[in-house]
Amino acid sequence: MGLHPKPRDLNKVVTDDPIELSSKVIDECATVEPTNRVTNKLSELGDDIAIVESFSHMVAFRTEEGLVLFDASGKQSGVAVVDSLREWDTDRVHSLVYTHGHLDHVGGSGALIADAETRNFENPTVFGHENVPKRLERYQRTDGWNTIINQRQFGGVSPRHGMGLTTRSASFVPEDMAWPDVVYQDEMKLSVGGLDIEFNHGKGETDDHTWAWVPKTKTLVTGDLVLWVFPNAGNITGGGFMVYRTSDGDYGSLDYREMAPSSSSDKMYLDANGEAIEDLSRVGGLAVGVPGSVAGILEAHKKMGSLPLSDLIQPSIELAKKGFVVTEKQAKSLNSKRDEFIKVNGINTFYGKVFK
Repeated sequence: MGLHPKPRDLNKVVTDDPIELSSKVIDECATVEPTNRVTNKLSELGDDIAIVESFSHMVAFRTEEGLVLFDASGKQSGVAVVDSLREWDTDRVHSLVYTHGHLDHVGGSGALIADAETRNFENPTVFGHENVPKRLERYQRTDGWNTIINQRQFGGVSPRHGMGLTTRSASFVPEDMAWPDVVYQDEMKLSVGGLDIEFNHGKGETDDHTWAWVPKTKTLVTGDLVLWVFPNAGNITGGGFMVYRTSDGDYGSLDYREMAPSSSSDKMYLDANGEAIEDLSRVGGLAVGVPGSVAGILEAHKKMGSLPLSDLIQPSIELAKKGFVVTEKQAKSLNSKRDEFIKVNGINTFYGKVFK
């Protein structure tokens, strides 16, 4: 799904409950419907806990002193998110916590401030890690550059979406965005209306990330930190980019994205009449590039590694030689792709069998 889903994307939504959807994905390896949903709809996750699924999500806790919110979504979705929130609860927003400073998490805060003014409420107190304002100040200094790279990342964004991604929209950092009022360094505790919340700093997708633990409800609010807890979200047959900064201040980047084979051409997916051959660019050997992950790993080790490379790769060698027990989840995932493996490679291949 894109920044704003087309009707056909929303028509594929089968599971309304986000917890049920999460169980399908994590426990059953079922990915037959959109998972990164931008519906701007609120769902209750438990007593006095709700989530608005948007770009990006907002998590809300109801307390005796008002609402505690995690993230404000982006500039382009902020109003819709606040509207959904207000259908659930009309109390004052006591606290707003930024899990990190990416604009799809903080850019919609202007809608919350406008809502507070309309209702004659005090503005919420905004919390975040100490690196959040530093990030936002850096965004302001590199305004035009950020606009260009986000246009490339998202493939072009309509002016009506905001985010400073076109020449007709506002600056990259929205002028009405709420800046953090309170920042912390490593950890912090907040108590609102009988609800205790523990903030913790963790370097995940960003260096300014906050993950929070709410003991009373046994709730973990992770923001985008969850990106780093799926060990199968990468492999040696892919590629990527690396931006690094060492402890002594050195920095640089590596580009190890997949590349097209040297014999590739602009006509390789066309028939004799110049028409595209269906699925040729998506299925089979011609659909893949030359992997770059291994080259990236080796180059990173050459530049910054301290342990012998042989020690680092030996565990992988042992697994390749001796094999390992396939888990129930892995079996379901492999079996779900069995027909595709057979279609491309035939039934007498390793992945043509049924895993148990």
